Amino acid sequence: MSQRPPSVPPVPPASPGPSGRTLARHGWVQALGTVLAGLVAMGVVAALGLWAAGAADLPDNAFP
Repeated sequence: MSQRPPSVPPVPPASPGPSGRTLARHGWVQALGTVLAGLVAMGVVAALGLWAAGAADLPDNAFP
C-alpha cells in the first residue's frame, strides 16, 4: 500500500447513487465553474479585440 504525504487529506469513499451505481465525488461543480469562467474570459477578450480593431466602424455593420 502506498503512503500519502501528510498534507493530502484522505479521499472519502464513493457512495452508491439512486440507480445503485457508484458515484464518485470529483468536484464537478468547481469544474463547471471553471469552464464558465473560461468562456466569459474568452468572450471579454474577443470583444476587446474587436473594439481595439475598430470593428464597429466597418461598413454595413459587419460586427454590430
